[in-house]
Amino acid sequence: MKKGSKIVLISILFFFFPFLGEYAIKASEVAPILTYQGANGLEIRSYVPSYSKEKLQWIYDEFTKNTMGEEVAYLSHINLYPDYSRGKHTVGMWHGEWINEKLSPDRYIDLYGVGDDNPYYLLTLAHEYGHHFIYYYLNKKEDLQNDLLASNYAKIRGLNQYEELNQGEHRWAASEIAAEDYVQFFGSPTLAQNSTFQYSPQENTAIPLAWEVPGLYDYFVELSGLQGKADREAPAKPFLEFLEITPEELIFRWQETTDDSAEPLIYTTVGVTYPEKGSQLNFLMNTTKDNQEFRSSINRNQLSYYNVEEVLVKLVVMDQSGNAVSSEIMVDLNNPEESFTYIFPGQRIGGENRYQTSVAISQTAYPNGSSYAILVTGEDFPDALSATPLAKKYNAPILLTPPEALDPNIAEEINRLGVTNILIIGGTGVVSQGIEHTLTAHGISTRRIEGATRYETSLAIAEELGDFQKIFVCTGENFPDALSAAAVAANEGIPILLTPAHDLQEGLAEFINKQELTQTYVVGGTGVISDQVFDQLPQAKRLSGGDRYETNLAILEEFRSKLTGDTAYLATGMNYPDALSGSVLAAERKSPILLIGSGESAKAKAYLRAAELIDLKVQVIGGDSVVSNSLLKGLFD
Repeated sequence: MKKGSKIVLISILFFFFPFLGEYAIKASEVAPILTYQGANGLEIRSYVPSYSKEKLQWIYDEFTKNTMGEEVAYLSHINLYPDYSRGKHTVGMWHGEWINEKLSPDRYIDLYGVGDDNPYYLLTLAHEYGHHFIYYYLNKKEDLQNDLLASNYAKIRGLNQYEELNQGEHRWAASEIAAEDYVQFFGSPTLAQNSTFQYSPQENTAIPLAWEVPGLYDYFVELSGLQGKADREAPAKPFLEFLEITPEELIFRWQETTDDSAEPLIYTTVGVTYPEKGSQLNFLMNTTKDNQEFRSSINRNQLSYYNVEEVLVKLVVMDQSGNAVSSEIMVDLNNPEESFTYIFPGQRIGGENRYQTSVAISQTAYPNGSSYAILVTGEDFPDALSATPLAKKYNAPILLTPPEALDPNIAEEINRLGVTNILIIGGTGVVSQGIEHTLTAHGISTRRIEGATRYETSLAIAEELGDFQKIFVCTGENFPDALSAAAVAANEGIPILLTPAHDLQEGLAEFINKQELTQTYVVGGTGVISDQVFDQLPQAKRLSGGDRYETNLAILEEFRSKLTGDTAYLATGMNYPDALSGSVLAAERKSPILLIGSGESAKAKAYLRAAELIDLKVQVIGGDSVVSNSLLKGLFD
């Protein structure tokens, strides 16, 4: 182990507003004018002539509203300086030191430009404490010093995907991003009243806000053992529209969003531009409200004055605890019309999560109820995807459930449908015995279809189907290929049998040999089902493409004559639940389900055009966060 010490200074640069007034006192070894020591032993040392001891106590009390744990014992004091001894744009600095690769105690924070004319130093202080927090726990839990990019934090935050990271721009410094994440998750709730924090929870507008990164909050909790603020949920993400262009303004619109709290939300819109590398201009935008609709505008002359070619319009929605999410639109100022928001005119069928989406699909497909329902796990794909043909046989919706207990929305839908019989797919490890007991206690007859493995479960489902002359054979190792086959399988009553890539299992071979098959559709290329397996299958035909989306199109092309419905369904190919639930609806209406990814697909676009499926004839399964309007714009514009 390398011996010795390492000292790191982490500073925050301030780009927003200049402060008025300075004192001539410089950061030095001169004794502070006043010192206040808090209950945890931390000292507030003031060099500001106008500050009283009561003011220092107030600062300490506000500071300790930030979430703190054992790491605070490693911070000895905070210096308050009225001047900018490190330059006008440096408003705070955390002093880190590692000895023998362990963070040294007696760390401290310097704040510059502190005074009654500076309303931002509490935000700066929380940010600097974020450095202290993240480095303490990365050192303790992951044995790291200042190499953030080697941390699990960097992996979850996705930092290594950005080429701009740590290339000299302050907003792209990994340490600054981490400190801002601390403030967003664990910062004092009173920071929500700070206007700068409201429109700019983080300096970097090119990356998601902390609450928008899946798993990041849980990582902070696991890393520190702390829970953060009492309110641990962000508001629902808003949908921002580019509405209108006038000679004077660009006008945007959004609807009031929802939150877990009844307290009013804070809406702030800002136009962000970068006139030159390293510089950032923020234009606060006027906002008006009429009933549930908000509008905001930005002045075009103001933008042209700075000779910028594009502006990022960002809407930040913050609750009273400071938890925030955002929505944004980049506008090309040379061709602003090209940035108009595309509003999908067709129908969306979805909910806030996979369970609510399966309910919405069930309500659409079975408005008058159904005596049967198919219950499958919403947490894993193999059993669920094999079940889709059963829905056609029993004229039943597929409803998703968590493994241990029924989702309340699913329970309510079962009641609405008037279900008397439920087929449970899979063993008690995927749909618990407790769920079965809950159903039977309500007078519902249940029957479980299962096997010892995913492969045996797919065989058990095929046995339940009864007579058939065709089969789909798909890999049991991943979901996309079986997902592509699900809607057609449900429509045609064709079982989906799962197999390993290189081994036709004995049970599957015996089952196939007992059938009088006229066609075996092998879904996917040789990487997922080898030629060795293919050659053992009767009347085999491979349906595949370069990726999951092309494989999906290959299946739709093969069954084009069977898909006689006058609509089509679009679902994400990035996960299975939405398309799985939607396959029943598509089968009932003899319509295709087209899987789409996160980028524009020329082949998907060509398929829709060839089928004369304009956006008004298409229904999307899932909300904008799953299948975005910008993606739909690429398909239909």
